Amino acid sequence: MSGADVRADRLASARWALLFGNFVIGCGVMAVVGVLNDLTASLHVSVARGGQLIAIAAAVMCFGAPLLAGWVGGFDRRRLLTGSLLWYAAFHVVAALMPSYETLWPVRAATVLGAAVFTPQAAAAIGVMTPPEQRGRAISFIFIGWSIASVAGVPIAAWLGETFGWGWGFGAAGVGMLAGLGMFISGQKYLQGHAEPREPDAAHREFSRCAPSAQVGPSG
Repeated sequence: MSGADVRADRLASARWALLFGNFVIGCGVMAVVGVLNDLTASLHVSVARGGQLIAIAAAVMCFGAPLLAGWVGGFDRRRLLTGSLLWYAAFHVVAALMPSYETLWPVRAATVLGAAVFTPQAAAAIGVMTPPEQRGRAISFIFIGWSIASVAGVPIAAWLGETFGWGWGFGAAGVGMLAGLGMFISGQKYLQGHAEPREPDAAHREFSRCAPSAQVGPSG
């Protein structure tokens, strides 16, 4: 097998690992939608208040992703991606044990920090690995994981929530993510050589330079 064939195989393995990681992340994000009915009934809150968990997660990911990008930019992406999935899985299990809405929502906010780190860093990693002419296709490919999660994640969570309770839905999501983490780890080794920052704080400085120009609100 030629060197080009080996590189292509490694790139394909890395793409599938990152796709599966995004699938796991997406299923966790969609879990609240699936278990919302049982969650609100069990915790004695209105559907409107329970639905705020979705808004909280969206806000954390929206603001957390760009802010965390500057902080974690100097990390080895293999460790960063693995750590963010482990964080995400562990906090889903913790969320399943929360006895009230008041204790659940901060745990949920902390949980989705893993999503705010993983998905942007996965896109950055595959972008570095891929030739420029294939970069758009490769990034689109790993986001198929989110698309599959949006279709499969809600009904799976809904079935678990209605059958066993919302806590089981979160707990099963966490356990499933740990299993998915093993699959991701088996493929993320192919990121070697493309995940290590050449200078530890280079990405942070680059983010700092770009941030002022990005802070432009809508006009008119």
